[in-house]
Amino acid sequence: MAVQPHDTTPSNIGLLLREPKLWGLLVVAFILRLGVIACYSDNLMDDRDAYLSLSRQLAEGNGFRVAEDAPLTAYRPPLYPLILSLPMRALPDGGCVAVVNLVCSLLIVSFVWILAREYWSPIWSTLATGIVACDPLLLINTTLPMTELLFTTLVLAVITLSVKPQPAITHRMALGVLFGLTALCRPTIWAFGVIVGIVWCFRQWRSSSESTILQDILKRAIPVVLCALFTVAPWVIRNYFVFDAFIPMTTHGGYTLLLANNEVFYEEVVERGWRTTWSGESLESWQHGLDDRMNDHKPALTSEVERNQWMGDRAKDTIRKNPGLFLKSCGVRFLRFWNPVPLSTPSRPISQIAQWSIGLFSLVLFLGAVISVIVKKRRGQLSSRFLGIAGSLLISLSLVHTVYWSNARMRAPIEPILALLAVSSIPRKSSIESAGE
Repeated sequence: MAVQPHDTTPSNIGLLLREPKLWGLLVVAFILRLGVIACYSDNLMDDRDAYLSLSRQLAEGNGFRVAEDAPLTAYRPPLYPLILSLPMRALPDGGCVAVVNLVCSLLIVSFVWILAREYWSPIWSTLATGIVACDPLLLINTTLPMTELLFTTLVLAVITLSVKPQPAITHRMALGVLFGLTALCRPTIWAFGVIVGIVWCFRQWRSSSESTILQDILKRAIPVVLCALFTVAPWVIRNYFVFDAFIPMTTHGGYTLLLANNEVFYEEVVERGWRTTWSGESLESWQHGLDDRMNDHKPALTSEVERNQWMGDRAKDTIRKNPGLFLKSCGVRFLRFWNPVPLSTPSRPISQIAQWSIGLFSLVLFLGAVISVIVKKRRGQLSSRFLGIAGSLLISLSLVHTVYWSNARMRAPIEPILALLAVSSIPRKSSIESAGE
């Protein structure tokens, strides 16, 4: 039997955050992540996505660019480098990554605790939150200057505000701001917004009378949408003045699409099996060839916008010319996204013990999440509203990474949701629940 939902309005969140079990979990999460950072400290400076370079220029007052003499860019979303730049005058670059990712990790644990206490007693909330505190994918991401942990934090904040059936208008405005910030961290959240919006409209249609349905939807949706748009508006306006073009998010989408849909990737990876990795030498050669083609293009491709459009067009041409391989590559990317055992590559080697430990952990989460969805209607331990939001997130990120580049690391933002679903699949008795109170 499920316990009665706990009140997680802002006035009561403070009480939940003062519970001793949460503080014990935060200490465990902090110690584990310090250990991982100590073991993999070299990863802190692995700036393959240029977030550290962008942050350094921001901290020095040179604007959003990768070097002092480089042009202004919109190649990456701005929020993570902006946050990294805040402590950069006081800390070394690697220290900034460690601090920001540690703070995000502790916030992730706290949000999972709040969501778990929405439905369960402390004993089961401790289990769900403990799983997240020890999740190997989230642990290893603590060492990387990438957006996974900040994105996960913001997504959980959005979900925490969304689980209430009829939140106050201030909650809906805060939800819109959080969603906009999430989009400025990683644009893939827009796919989630579309899918969860459709699900929400369907639920409103089922629960409202025909005479008031449109009014109810507009009344509740407009504050969220407007606040989200206002939040991303400064970035869009900045890009218009810098590039004289409408760039709602980044100039990186064309490259990401082409990276996952080009003839070399199809030949060397897709046709050889989904566990084949793209060798570093081949990838580097392809990237150099891509740069040469753009530099030799007539007329010259002089701006990020033109190069992004050109790469996107090349990816679409590849897809049109190879529809069968494109579908097969979608299957490869889907399997890589949901692969419980991460692939080891020469640039990022993973020991077999680590690979299979992560694999076993992930398989347990997957199995628990599937069982939870199957038995949910019978036991009712999670609300249909939460399941709708969780399902929308899982589907949207799976779809995006089925078309664009994909690997197991990109699954990190949905690990906390899988943990909540997995714990809800465990049978429990009312006496045990009562003992946990």
